[in-house]
Parts: sequence; C-alpha cells; structure tokens
Amino acid sequence: VRCVQETALCIGYKEIQGDEDLHTKDEKNVYEVEKEGFICIGLLGIMDVLRPEVPQAIINAKIAGIKVRMVTGDNKITAKAIALNCGITTNSADRLIMDGAEFMERIGGVICKKHRTQICECPRSKEVAKSRGLAVREDTIANQEAFDEIIPKLDVLARSRPEDKYALVTGLIERNYIVASTGEGTNDAPALRKADVGICMGAKGTDMAKQASDIVLLDDNFSSIIKLSLIHIS
Repeated sequence: VRCVQETALCIGYKEIQGDEDLHTKDEKNVYEVEKEGFICIGLLGIMDVLRPEVPQAIINAKIAGIKVRMVTGDNKITAKAIALNCGITTNSADRLIMDGAEFMERIGGVICKKHRTQICECPRSKEVAKSRGLAVREDTIANQEAFDEIIPKLDVLARSRPEDKYALVTGLIERNYIVASTGEGTNDAPALRKADVGICMGAKGTDMAKQASDIVLLDDNFSSIIKLSLIHIS
C-alpha cells in the first residue's frame, strides 16, 4: 500500500471479559491489554490525492532553474512514491531520499559558528544582542563536507522534524543559494524565518507561521509558489 502513495491502516477488534487490566501501560505508553488478542477486520489505504497542476509546476520550476526538494513527515517509502508521482525525484541511482535523523547525524546538526557548539550564550535576536552588547548568533553546519556530499543528490527528506528543515535551509544559505521555504505549523517558524523567502500556507497556517513568513498563500496551492517565482525571475 505504501508503495502506491497510501497510508496503511489495519482495523481490528478484541473481545474482553471484564476482568482485564485496563490501566497498566508500558514504557511507550501502550496499554498491556492492547498488545495482543485482536481480530483483524481488514486493511485500509488512505491517500492524499496529488493536485493535477503540481507535476506541471515542477516541470516549470526545473525549466526556470529552481530545485524543488520535498521535506515531509512521511516515511521514505510513501515519500518516494509521492515524489516520483509529481516529478520531484526519479528512480536513478544517483538520487537520494534520506530520513531526517540520518541527515542530521551525517551533517552533525547546526552549531554556533563562533563557539562551535549547539548550545551557546549568543543571543538569537537583534534586540537582545543590542541590549547585551553582543553579536547575534550565526548558525552553521557542523560537518560541511558531509553536507556538500549530500546536497547535490538530495531530493527528499523523509521523517523530517522542524530542526531538520532548519538545518537544510541553513546549509543552503551558507552556500549562497536563494532559498524559499514553505510551512504552516508553529514548528515551521524557524525555517520560515531563516529562509530568504518564507511562504506560509494561509488556510491552514498558524499565526506564528504567518508572522515568520514573507508571503502568505491564500489558496495553499504549490503551483502558486512556482508562478510567483517565475514572475520574480522574469
């Protein structure tokens, strides 16, 4: 099911007698009574339908010299199926689909350029820096060589967390790319703010994401981003 861009759900039930332990949980917060004895009813596949205009928008982006990368919370199998369907990646051996955790492990995460540590005393806002007489923190990728090795081949970042997206944006900006980042949630705000152009999905976007963005899309349509970029380029 995952290979055809669907999320798999297994539905089942369990008959209980009334004397089961309904309170004990394990270290993963799963009730003991939920772990076994279920009868499977069936499997369901739920698919987010790809908007028909997206594949052509990807083609237009490539023609204009815009590299589109997918950063998603989906697993690698589902993410690859979607990326193949819309033209973001191919089955070529030189294209890379990577989990966010692996990406961060290989590049060493984001660190302070001055102190070379993830956590430091450098202020992040200009206001705080000015009041304390300090320079604003400047982020950098810890392992520059690994980032340079990954980025030419990277099409999809799967199982991605907000810090993974922020690291990707940070590394690209360090290499003088003009970066546009999209998002809608509060956790997307750091990457939206870091990007040269932060684009928030207006219909679903949180107030914090909108405030961190330069552009708020009213139609939540990916093709609108490409149209906007092409107008700017022309």
